[in-house]
Amino acid sequence: YIFHMTPFVKATKALALQIMLGLTSAGESMRYYDDLPSRFVLLPRNGGKSISVDVDPCHIFHFGTSEQRGDVIEFTAVCLDTNFNMTFDSKIWLSNTSVSPGRLYHFRIDIGKQTCTRTLVDKASVEFPSVHPYRHGQQGGRFAYMMASDRKGYNLPYRDIVKHDLHGSRQVWYSHGAIGEPVFVPRGGYSSWQHSPSHPGADEDDGYVLVQLYLPDTHRTEFIILDARDFSQGPIARIKLKHHIPYGFHGTFTPHTFLSVPLHLLAKSKL
Repeated sequence: YIFHMTPFVKATKALALQIMLGLTSAGESMRYYDDLPSRFVLLPRNGGKSISVDVDPCHIFHFGTSEQRGDVIEFTAVCLDTNFNMTFDSKIWLSNTSVSPGRLYHFRIDIGKQTCTRTLVDKASVEFPSVHPYRHGQQGGRFAYMMASDRKGYNLPYRDIVKHDLHGSRQVWYSHGAIGEPVFVPRGGYSSWQHSPSHPGADEDDGYVLVQLYLPDTHRTEFIILDARDFSQGPIARIKLKHHIPYGFHGTFTPHTFLSVPLHLLAKSKL
């Protein structure tokens, strides 16, 4: 298991008292503290001593792909730089993304040498990387789908989806609204956790990307479905709602339906 000790959160009795008295909040106190370490802590899944390695100062909310080969662990994560804080940005985002956008980095930890390096792999302003839900930690994982602002000079709002491939390729879908977190939906469902015997990992992006899209001109929301392998053809389906859905953070997908409401009542819904 990999945990990041962030240098952006400081726990003191004085700060806890201020939060309890309502004088500040945990979010407002998030900023870079140069006296705190930026460090990864690795906990062996089968027990044993933890391992700590230092890394350049950054804050990480979300991880992407990950794998271990021998004593080397590699993964991607969206990093915020030392200018990051939780200032409400342009009345649409919880942190100062205009100043400190999230960028996708690739990390390589050598357990034997206890070293960590990171490399910038995408320059767009991104967040919420989504990967194949049934292949976390498997070797050969390549793809991450992120909500992004891939337009020159703009870190906000998030209007685009970037598909990042660790092998170097990149695809972008540009929307005409504002999007939420994209979710990858494997075509094969739960059985897609298995690699293709003839082409290991080749079917990792065989599926769909589902995303919530808000249209400010009409004040309505759509759900967009993209072919995860080919963004160039645009949406292959749209679910157009007659209303808007408040802007949210995270999404998920399951091939099962969990409903206790009789189907005839759902059919009468005005939604």
